[in-house]
Amino acid sequence: MSNRLFSVLLCAAPFLLGFLSGCGGGPKFVPVKGVLTFRGTPVPNVILDFYPETGRPSWGQTDAEGQFALECDKENTGAVVGKHNVFARMGPGWEKIPGERPALSKNHAEFFEKFSAANSNVVVEIQATTKELNLAWD
Repeated sequence: MSNRLFSVLLCAAPFLLGFLSGCGGGPKFVPVKGVLTFRGTPVPNVILDFYPETGRPSWGQTDAEGQFALECDKENTGAVVGKHNVFARMGPGWEKIPGERPALSKNHAEFFEKFSAANSNVVVEIQATTKELNLAWD
């Protein structure tokens, strides 16, 4: 083997090893945004938790129009590709009376009862092509 070929292979080895070992090939995160509605009405100030079958969970908080964008951590926005169990919880800002549950309208109370971590049976699948995820819950 010539010295030149040996030098090229020696320089390329770290890149080849990284490529072959799947460097950067961890779970695929897909940027996902969407709108959450309950009985046709946007649901504001809700935190949606997405728990995948494998991989790291993601979350998103709805704004006044029920819009959300999912994130996982500072390096990863979106959600991992695959099936997710989805739960809802109250976001910051709900008016709370010390020592009591937040004052909820009947609609909100029913929403949180149906879609809390204890009761939700919502499963969504995030695919590599998913960009928008509109959650119309009843």
